[in-house]
Amino acid sequence: MSRHCVTLLVIIFGLLQMAVALYSNPSSTHPNCTERCGNVSIQYPFGFGSGCFRQPDFSLTCDGGGGGNQPPKTFLHDGITEVLPDSGVTVGLSRLIDVAISHTIFMAPGIPSYNFSWNLSSFTMLDGSFNVTGCDFDIYRQEPGKNGSIPRCTNSCPQNITETVARQNCNGTGCCRLYVGEVVPDFQLKFVLHNNDTRGDHDALSNGSTLWNTINITSNWAQILWDIDDQPTCSRAKDKNINYACVSNYSHCFDAELFDIGYRCGCNSGYVGNPYVVDGCKRDEGYSPNQLKENCSRSCGNISVPYPFGLEEGCSARKLFKLNCRNATASMLQFDDDRVVAFINVAESLVGIRFTSHFEDDQLGIYVPGEPDLFMGLGESVVSMHWAAANLTCDEALKNKSQYACVSSNSKCLGVNSKDGYIGYRCKCLDGFQGNPYTISDGCEGTT
Repeated sequence: MSRHCVTLLVIIFGLLQMAVALYSNPSSTHPNCTERCGNVSIQYPFGFGSGCFRQPDFSLTCDGGGGGNQPPKTFLHDGITEVLPDSGVTVGLSRLIDVAISHTIFMAPGIPSYNFSWNLSSFTMLDGSFNVTGCDFDIYRQEPGKNGSIPRCTNSCPQNITETVARQNCNGTGCCRLYVGEVVPDFQLKFVLHNNDTRGDHDALSNGSTLWNTINITSNWAQILWDIDDQPTCSRAKDKNINYACVSNYSHCFDAELFDIGYRCGCNSGYVGNPYVVDGCKRDEGYSPNQLKENCSRSCGNISVPYPFGLEEGCSARKLFKLNCRNATASMLQFDDDRVVAFINVAESLVGIRFTSHFEDDQLGIYVPGEPDLFMGLGESVVSMHWAAANLTCDEALKNKSQYACVSSNSKCLGVNSKDGYIGYRCKCLDGFQGNPYTISDGCEGTT
């Protein structure tokens, strides 16, 4: 083989390596990628603009805002599905995305039926509640890929009904409420009118109410679930390594739970961040030993809220420890709508949780995107949960004094273990001392 041919092969091989590197991690660290639109935070594999998202379905648009006090809105690639902000959740790090949709169909005389299709593509689960307003039609749920349809609801209207009255109860009189919880990428409805001949004279029937010539589909609440779907399982994705999504060191892969339709990535225990970008999974550095805000509220009714927990921004040591006092009079302290706090014990690193709905054993943790799992359930009706300050060993934590949680001079570091492995470290006052090992000013004091 000639020297020129060898040189050409080396160049081609080098170009192929570059292409593989670019394709396997398509500009996920692009310096010009926007990470926020209004109140919605975004991270790869989702993104705005060319090179900032992994696959077409993860392409987002930002509408720039409606002026005045209206923040910009974020939409999925279809341009009609709005992505909603959800109390600190970052799109791309959380698998569940809160969304909203509002769509209007204009009816005309002589057309007996209408269709609505909401194509969710790579989003494998739709869960939500929808209001459908309009007069005198049956609503059918169509099954994708099948000819059959399932009757879901009927809207009937008396004469002179108003839109306000119809939407008030949404009980089938001018408005019907649909609940959906399905594994489906394409949500399809069909509307079959009862008597379309009279609709040309809807003004006479209803004093001009638009219920007689429009069908409105509006979400009350809706969530979608996403996976990486270019390969059906982790093993297949690793075999096709050119575009394997879990590119960060210290990351791992999970098969999708439903029907082998994809996979997802996560950071290993002890690491947090974004497994979809190079060096995205980092050691837990989320703990702040210093309260950033002065004069923080430290109670919710008769429940004490000691540091490292807090009720306001800057009052907790990390996002995972931020609580909500929903009703001080009733001592209603919550992590979220499903988890009510009964007590907090910093001496033993315990927190008592009451669940407002049924949870399986593997759902008892407290989860915040970008934060490690630092809670371990111990009980039943009121679940006593051990918690750790950070997902580090004591030796690892001591190496970074600026983020070390055991700030009292009379405190010590202890490990927190669960049946599934090491959780992290916690702090405890030395024998003969009591108080809060996580604070300096009123920390561990002598008992004599």
